Amino acid sequence: MGPAYVYIDAHSETHGPAKEPQRVLINMFIDDFEAEYERLSAAGVTFIRQPEREDWGGLFATFLDPDGNYLQIVEFKPGG
Repeated sequence: MGPAYVYIDAHSETHGPAKEPQRVLINMFIDDFEAEYERLSAAGVTFIRQPEREDWGGLFATFLDPDGNYLQIVEFKPGG
């Protein structure tokens, strides 16, 4: 697919923490799950789902951004 950019912007009519933070999940696929999990944990990131392997092989952890939105780190290595 090549390089991609995602721009997330604020809206003047939105205030306070997310009322339904699970409605939109932003997944970040990474190559070294353990290193990224340790880096984020050391930086004080709040994980609401600890690392867990899914039945289909992916490794997930869910954390909160500063506004309380859900983000996930995902490692999936097909055939690995």
